[in-house]
Amino acid sequence: MEEPTNKFLDLNTLPSFESEANFEHEEDVLSQIIGSSGSQENIHEGGEIKSKTVKVLSNEQRNAIYLALRQRSVNGKLKKYTTREVATLFSVSIRTVQRIWKRGKENIHDGVADRKTIRDAAHAMNVSTWIIYRNLQSGDVRWHTNSTKPFLTEENKKNRLQFCLSMLDKESLQDLKFADRFNIVHIDEKWFDLSKKTETYYMLTDEEEPHREIGIYPFVTKEPAKQSSVNRVAETLETKAMTSVKRDTIRSFFTQKVLLDIRAKWPREDIDKPILIIQQDNVKTHVDTNDVEFCQVAQQDGFDIRLMYQPPNSPDMNVLDLGIFRALQSLRYKRAARTVVDIVRGVEETFEAYPIDKLNRIFLTLQLCMRETMKVKGVNNYQLPHINKDALQRQGILPIQIRCNIVNQVLH
Repeated sequence: MEEPTNKFLDLNTLPSFESEANFEHEEDVLSQIIGSSGSQENIHEGGEIKSKTVKVLSNEQRNAIYLALRQRSVNGKLKKYTTREVATLFSVSIRTVQRIWKRGKENIHDGVADRKTIRDAAHAMNVSTWIIYRNLQSGDVRWHTNSTKPFLTEENKKNRLQFCLSMLDKESLQDLKFADRFNIVHIDEKWFDLSKKTETYYMLTDEEEPHREIGIYPFVTKEPAKQSSVNRVAETLETKAMTSVKRDTIRSFFTQKVLLDIRAKWPREDIDKPILIIQQDNVKTHVDTNDVEFCQVAQQDGFDIRLMYQPPNSPDMNVLDLGIFRALQSLRYKRAARTVVDIVRGVEETFEAYPIDKLNRIFLTLQLCMRETMKVKGVNNYQLPHINKDALQRQGILPIQIRCNIVNQVLH
């Protein structure tokens, strides 16, 4: 007996046409009749009753029509004459194709929440789990991870566009590219878990080639133990996490640690180059860009270091949230940690050992995020393209700057 072939589509994009309860009377002709070629419909015209043959589509045919439309669409929109082309291809009316497209767009996410596992997907598709496995291996079915992204207001979108435009290299007008960002330091906070306790780290990374690291600074304090225990005697200094980090704390870390390390590690020949910028998000406890104490220290020794906010609700505009935090957390979990000292040491050693080439790739990902953000007018539901960084790195042609010749498109 010949094995039936099943061509499955993307489980996360293919709409379900199983239920037609919400269709109008005209949609009822697209009933769930498999293999039927037509049906009779009585039409009243001029007092006479005429018989009209209406083509009845199966679920598979409707799915095929929808897939053909999706393949011809651009960013979810159909080009001119696409419905006519598909209608001719499947020998159906343009109106039928338009209804299938409309229904598919309305229900594109229906049932996705019920397909989180292979067993759930098999149940939803009314097939066995081995068919899902087989199609996963062949590539006809794919995994998809859907992350929750911040809601953006119109003002947020505008700010994101302005931010991306400001990151273009002003010296590349003929062949626009993003700036290499070697003069920008990214900062943010990250909680690293240890059992039921958590530790906060103040992390930043600059963009000097070939190294893009400045330092990592744990938010911890040293306090004397109040009582003796089997592990230490009273008055022994213990490392404890700061449970509350306020603006004064962050300012002191800036002036007493971060700025000192920047001045110590920055190439002396680059001091007189463009302004050095520290990029931070919009958390209220972060230091104001015009903070007097910060500005006084930031102007010492010939440096001109300034603070800058990234756009609100935009973690994709910071390399730390884009990948560095996740990578460090994953690597840290591979190291056993029983105390606060263990976790501090483990995170610091992981940070120091993190490969520089991987760090540089995350900065390229940031540039790709900015380019895609510009393409979609500031929203954050873009699809990040893959440029095969590993292969480019092996060939020695991995770029530092990503081309961005879409400014005219954005401005219009």
